[in-house]
Amino acid sequence: MSIPEDIVERLAGSPVASQRRYPGGDISGASEIRLADGRTIVAKHGPVVDVEARMLEVMGRSSAPVPHVLGCVDNVLLIELLPSDGALAGKAWISLVEALGALHAAHGEAYGWREDYALRSVVVENATASDWPAFWGERRLRCHLPYLPAGLAWRVEALADALPDLLPVSPARSLLQSTCGAETCWYRAKA
Repeated sequence: MSIPEDIVERLAGSPVASQRRYPGGDISGASEIRLADGRTIVAKHGPVVDVEARMLEVMGRSSAPVPHVLGCVDNVLLIELLPSDGALAGKAWISLVEALGALHAAHGEAYGWREDYALRSVVVENATASDWPAFWGERRLRCHLPYLPAGLAWRVEALADALPDLLPVSPARSLLQSTCGAETCWYRAKA
């Protein structure tokens, strides 16, 4: 599905010169848009892009590289195109670890987000919880139990029940590991 050009022009202030759809798009369709004024941006179209826009605006307050939201209306989100060489080796993994560290360094009053999200038909519940095990148990595990086969649901529920013994109430900022070529790179977000 192509992004409605009249909406792109209204939000970006320039007509669309060309549009190239990105492959994939389980949550929303995304396209690279070249505008008549020479800029290149990314446009997304889907039912929860307004939630994504609000998340990106908050994430943008961190030091993580987050695309700037150019506008959002009628299930269309325009964001800046961040530079990338497209490689998933070498410095890309280190950059990913650093970006995740920057996001994990941002803290709020509770764990969660003020709005739910969705991955196609799967609702991602985000209501806040006062501690990490409660958030993960309720918002990432128990909420999916009705949709799982009984044997798997029982195991997922057992894991949710065990989380208070497995995870700290307020975990330290993440210790992230990635494989960078032939070596293993460790990054610890500053406390």
